[in-house]
Amino acid sequence: MSKSTRMITARRRAIAVALVIGLAATSATAYGANVPAPKAEEPAHSDIKEAPGPFSVLLPPPEIDPDSPAAKQYLSFKHDLTEKVDAHSLLADQVKAHGYTKGWAGTIVDTENNSLTVHWKGEAPAEYRDSLAKQPYGVRVDLKEGAKFSRIEEKAAVERVVSDERAENGWNVVGAGAMPDGSGIKVYVTTNSMRSQDQDALAETAQVDATDVKYEFEERAPTLTSRSVSNPPWRGGIRTESSGEGCTSGYAALLGSAGRLLSAAHCRIGGSTTHDGRTIATASNHFYRSEVDLLAMDPSASPATQPKVYVGHWSSSQIRGVRNWSSNNVGDDVCGSGATLGTKCGKITMDDYAYPGLQGSWYIRARNNGLGMVAQGDSGGPVYDTYANGEKQARGIILAGHTTQWTCQDRNSDAGGAQCFSTLIYLPISVALNKFGYSLEVD
Repeated sequence: MSKSTRMITARRRAIAVALVIGLAATSATAYGANVPAPKAEEPAHSDIKEAPGPFSVLLPPPEIDPDSPAAKQYLSFKHDLTEKVDAHSLLADQVKAHGYTKGWAGTIVDTENNSLTVHWKGEAPAEYRDSLAKQPYGVRVDLKEGAKFSRIEEKAAVERVVSDERAENGWNVVGAGAMPDGSGIKVYVTTNSMRSQDQDALAETAQVDATDVKYEFEERAPTLTSRSVSNPPWRGGIRTESSGEGCTSGYAALLGSAGRLLSAAHCRIGGSTTHDGRTIATASNHFYRSEVDLLAMDPSASPATQPKVYVGHWSSSQIRGVRNWSSNNVGDDVCGSGATLGTKCGKITMDDYAYPGLQGSWYIRARNNGLGMVAQGDSGGPVYDTYANGEKQARGIILAGHTTQWTCQDRNSDAGGAQCFSTLIYLPISVALNKFGYSLEVD
C-alpha cells in the first residue's frame, strides 16, 4: 500500500446496504435548521409532574412540526412510569427536546441498569444539570459534558457528506451518521482502503477535522423487497404484494378519522397492493413521500385499518395492540416484525443516520449479533418496543438491511431465497407521521 493511502481501521464486515433504487435524490438540509422552536404545553397527565425542573413540561420531538397532529398526539399520551419502556423513552425524548438547541450531543440508553448516559457539548445549563442529578422519572442519568460537537453540528456534517455528488461517485459512501458521544461522525464505505486525499476532501466537505471522521467497511447488496393470511381491517406485519414483489405492511395511521396503512415506498412497483389475492388499496389510492421512502395506502375496506400488529414467527396469528409512539435512542431495545423473518429484536446502535438518495439524517440503525434482524421482504413492516402486557410502542417503518448477508433459514416460503441481515435500517415513526400530517392509530 502506498504511503498516500490510509487503511480504514474499522473491522471489515460482509454487509448488505439496501439503497432504494430509483428514488429521487433530494438536497438535504441541516436537521433542525428550518424547524420552528418546539411549543411547550402542559402535560395532560399528572404523573409527569414528578419530574423536576424543565422536564415537568413536555415538548414534542424536535424533528416534527410542533403544531402537527403527531406532535399534539405525542403530548396527549399517558405514561406509566413504573414501565421501563415509558420511563426511559420519555426521559430520553425530553432531554433531546429540551436540550436540542442548547448543546445536547446524544443519549445512550441502558435498560438493564435503568440509566441514561447523556453527552453535552460544553457545559449543560445549570437547571438541566441539577434536574438530571435528581433521577427524573426514576432513571439514573450520567451527564458527560465537554463533547466536541452538538448533535445539530454532527447532523449538519453528515448531511453535507451524503448530499455531495462525490459521496457515491468517488468516495464510495453508502451511509453516515452522528456519533452519540458528540465526538464526530461515522461514514460507511464500500472500500477497506481509502486514499488520504479522499478522506481529507470528505472531512473538508463535512467541515470537520479528518480525525473527527470514523470509517466502517460495508459491501453493497440488493434493496429489501418482498403474515400470511389476514383480513380487513388491515394491520401491521402482513405480507403485501405489488406486481409480484413482496413486502410488509407497517402501522395503521389516521388522517382525521380515516384509516391509512403505512409501508415503504419502494414496495409499490405498480398497480394495486394486495394481500393473499385480496386488494388492500387500488392503484389510485397510494400516496408517497419518496424522499424518505414512505408509502401510505388508503384501503378499500371499511373499516380500513386497526391499531394492531402481528408478532412472533412469520407464520404466527398473534396480534398485539399499539399503545403509543416514541422517538429512538442509542441503546434502546427494539424489534422489527416482517412478513419474511417474523419478529426479530436487537439494540439501536445509531439514532441519526443518513444515506445518499434519501432526505435527512434521522434514520435509525439497530443490530443483533448473529441471529439476523431483517430479511428481504420485511420492508415496510413495523418496528417497536414492548410493554409488560405485550402492547407495542411504535418506533418506525422498516426500510433496509445492512451487515452480514446470508440466505435465511427459517423464513416465509413465499419469499424464495431471501437474504438476511444483522442490521436493520428504519424510518422513525415520528418522521413518517409528520410527513403526511397523520396521527398514529392506537388502542
